[in-house]
Amino acid sequence: MVAASLLPIGRLTVLERDPGRVAACRAAATRLGRDVPVDVREADVGTADAWPDAPDVVVALHACGPAADLVLDRAAACGARTVLVVPCCYGETVPFRVRAAAAIDNLGFVADVVLRRRMTASLVDLERKLRLEAAGYESEVEELIAPTVTPHNLLIVGRKTDSDVRIARARDRLAALHAQCTIRS
Repeated sequence: MVAASLLPIGRLTVLERDPGRVAACRAAATRLGRDVPVDVREADVGTADAWPDAPDVVVALHACGPAADLVLDRAAACGARTVLVVPCCYGETVPFRVRAAAAIDNLGFVADVVLRRRMTASLVDLERKLRLEAAGYESEVEELIAPTVTPHNLLIVGRKTDSDVRIARARDRLAALHAQCTIRS
C-alpha cells in the first residue's frame, strides 16, 4: 500500500491468506492518497490462479519459509518482469533446506551451530537464485538493510531476460549444486 501511494504504479494486486490482514489491506486501500486500483485477494501465494497475468513487479517482503520459494516459482511462471523477494526463516519446510544441511553434514568438519545455520541458509539462497536464473531471469542477491536490524536482510532481485545462454548456464550450475547436495546414508 505504501508503494501504491508513493510510486507511479497503475494497479496493485495483493495476495494475503490471513483474513484479518485481507480486511486491513482493503481498509488501507480506501485510504490511499491517489486513485490506484487495488485488488486484495484472499489466497495463498502458492495458488496459481490467484496470481495476475504477467505482473510488472512482484514484491515479497519477509516471505517466511517456503513462501519465498512459492513466490519465486509463481512469479516466474506468470512471467513477472521483475521479482523482489526478501526471504526469511530457513526451517525444514523450505524445499532445499534439508539437502543444503546434508551437504554441510557431508563436509564433515563444520561443527559450529551458527556457522552450519549460515552456510545452510547461503546454500538455500544460492539454489533460489539459480532457479530464478534457470527460469529466464538475470538475478543478484544484495543486502537490503544492515544485519544488525535483522538477520533476514537479503534481497533476491530478478529481471526477466529470457537469455538462452544465461538459462543454460544456470541450469548447469543448478544441476551441479543439486548433485553436490545429496543426502547420504
